[in-house]
Amino acid sequence: MGSPRTTTVCVLVGAVALMAGEAHAGPWARPLGSVYGRAGYGLFRGRAGFLQPTDEAPTTFTSRAWELYLETGLGAHLELDLSVRHVTNLGTVGDGTTFTDMGPEDLELTLKWSPRSALNALGFVVGARQALYERLSADGRPTLRGPGGADLLLGVGYGRSFWPRRAWVVLDLLLRYRLGSPSSAVRLRAEAGVGLLGPVSVVGQVEVQPAYGRTGDVAESAPGPIPTVFSLGAKVLLALGAGVGLALEGVWYPEVLNDGPGYRLGFGLTWERAGGR
Repeated sequence: MGSPRTTTVCVLVGAVALMAGEAHAGPWARPLGSVYGRAGYGLFRGRAGFLQPTDEAPTTFTSRAWELYLETGLGAHLELDLSVRHVTNLGTVGDGTTFTDMGPEDLELTLKWSPRSALNALGFVVGARQALYERLSADGRPTLRGPGGADLLLGVGYGRSFWPRRAWVVLDLLLRYRLGSPSSAVRLRAEAGVGLLGPVSVVGQVEVQPAYGRTGDVAESAPGPIPTVFSLGAKVLLALGAGVGLALEGVWYPEVLNDGPGYRLGFGLTWERAGGR
């Protein structure tokens, strides 16, 4: 068995990660052998004009996505995170014409290093995000599969747990640098969570992602721009026992500061296995 301090840190990280759910455990790194997984479904409805830089951009847009997210502790304050989605999209343009497509969407892989991972946590992230589809359609119809391209990800985050109370706050900053495109973005996210009755926790989140360097004078073969995003979200997390949990979420993307305003509803089943040191 590890030292009392090591055991306390492992328990803390596991508890915060389980409560944080889809918040990717914030800046806390999982101990060696610890695993967290989430399989879920999300529904987005609204507009998605940033998906197609032409006058035929969808005026209404619906996206249904099956999502998988995994975390695993590597030891030495390191954690590997993986996420991928499979989507079915429906878009309607101004004349009422509808278009659909489906298939795998973005694959994201990140490595997190947390030199401090106790009540106060500091984490650094490096990774990549790759679109798993062709951005441009062959027949000229609106493309409904996202902005496309490959992103380099660099980030830093701070977290504070109020253990033994089931409460925490997280603040993180992430640079998305789109390779081969003048567009990039900086995402700022703030989150606060608190445990309520029994196994129930509630989480609130604000996310702001201003994009910069975008221009309309870009070759058609170039990767698409990164969208500007502003969102307000809330989640309800329920621990069912034996490492299994349920996560419900709602996210609002208001008209202001958004290339694709609308709302998103989602749910997921989570599973966690505690690790060693």
